[in-house]
Amino acid sequence: MHDFITIYAYLIIATIAFAMPIVLTLLSIFSEAISQVKKQALERENTFRSLIKELTEDPNFNTREVTERSKIFMKEKKQSDIKLKLLSPKKQLLFVGFTLFSSLFLIFTDMVLRDNQWRIISHRGSIICIIFSLGMFTISIIRLKKITWALVESKIDYSQKFVEVEKDTVAQEGILNA
Repeated sequence: MHDFITIYAYLIIATIAFAMPIVLTLLSIFSEAISQVKKQALERENTFRSLIKELTEDPNFNTREVTERSKIFMKEKKQSDIKLKLLSPKKQLLFVGFTLFSSLFLIFTDMVLRDNQWRIISHRGSIICIIFSLGMFTISIIRLKKITWALVESKIDYSQKFVEVEKDTVAQEGILNA
């Protein structure tokens, strides 16, 4: 059991030392994609507001249609807010750092509880520390995975938008040169 806990502590340290900095560096590098997501969220909100304004000014005002569209908008807004939070480097540094260091602290607490030198052996406390540490580590790994996927999605969206702009520019240059 001691070897398992030692290997697990090394795994946590490796995640803190390698995986977390890589993901946070990627978040910092792809700031254009993050700003693109913010622009899309603002455009979506403005479009929704103008649509609601048009629907309420219509003489054939349908409350059901407005509520359906507002539900759809709220769902999309919630998804974009979650994506923006995942793409925020400061918030993710705090969250992932806190969960990983808490997990590491709990493992070290377990090691102290199991050490005979301190004479405070508590099997129940040790098991609780291990379970909470595994939980914190799992939460941080899941969050790192979500951050990575949000980065990939936003980068793909940004690349597609960039390709569309380039195609339009080339098409316009072709028309101007002809």
